[in-house]
Amino acid sequence: MTCPTVLQRLSALEQQVAALERQLCPPQPTIETLTSAELERLNRPQLVALARDLGVYSYKLNNPALRQAIWAAKQAIYGQGQQ
Repeated sequence: MTCPTVLQRLSALEQQVAALERQLCPPQPTIETLTSAELERLNRPQLVALARDLGVYSYKLNNPALRQAIWAAKQAIYGQGQQ
């Protein structure tokens, strides 16, 4: 019976950490392809990250207000036609 080496154990742990990170922080949708339905499903940290990227974040905004600000910025940048 062989014991796993330190590098093998470390590699396995890194894979587990990466899998957990993907579960905790799902991939952020891009603003170009964001739909209103996807916007509604975003949680607070995702909304904040997207709003900061667009320059519309304020700690005073609640989630619905953040969604409105993000959608307005998206329409201003990419046009009104996307839903």
